[in-house]
Amino acid sequence: MLTAWAAGKLSASSLQKFFKEFEIENKLKNRTLCIPGKVAVLKGEIEEALPGWNIVVAPNEAVGLVKFLKEMGE
Repeated sequence: MLTAWAAGKLSASSLQKFFKEFEIENKLKNRTLCIPGKVAVLKGEIEEALPGWNIVVAPNEAVGLVKFLKEMGE
């Protein structure tokens, strides 16, 4: 993700386009999108591009995902 963001391939507008093109909102009941901590800088832009979605910043490292996901489930 960090490499894609640094290369300009991951942005709020690219996510918005993807969600629209593949009709993601029609396929999911949950409106929560988790983004890796290393691209947390995109959170505000993504919130603007995807209104009605809850954007959650996950840990920077994969080792923290288990604890993070358990806490989300509570």
